[in-house]
Amino acid sequence: MFRYFENFIDPYSEYTQTDTPPTTLWAFLRGYYRPFYGLLALITLTEMSIVALELGVIFGVGWFVDVIHTTPNLIVDYAVRGLIALAVFICCTAQCATIYVMVGKTRHRPRSLPPANRLWRMVLSSI
Repeated sequence: MFRYFENFIDPYSEYTQTDTPPTTLWAFLRGYYRPFYGLLALITLTEMSIVALELGVIFGVGWFVDVIHTTPNLIVDYAVRGLIALAVFICCTAQCATIYVMVGKTRHRPRSLPPANRLWRMVLSSI
């Protein structure tokens, strides 16, 4: 189960041997996390992109609420392209989230449909 993680770092790689560990916490962490710098950078970039997508969805829903408070003729004149772009963005975000979950669960099958499939059904049934 953990073979990938066990083989991710070579425990017998070259290192500088010291008699005593660093005296400060940050020096200790910097020294012992050195083999994981690439992985930590990848995790950081992945999490930042997920947060950006979530903020985009929140911003889009707020914008949509602001648009529906206007009169109907202003919606048609002002926001049709934006609403279409928001729908495409939310559908793509939901699909990316589904792929992310499915890749993470390679050995486990979800008990119900992923949220993106339910979203696609709602979008397609409303067209």
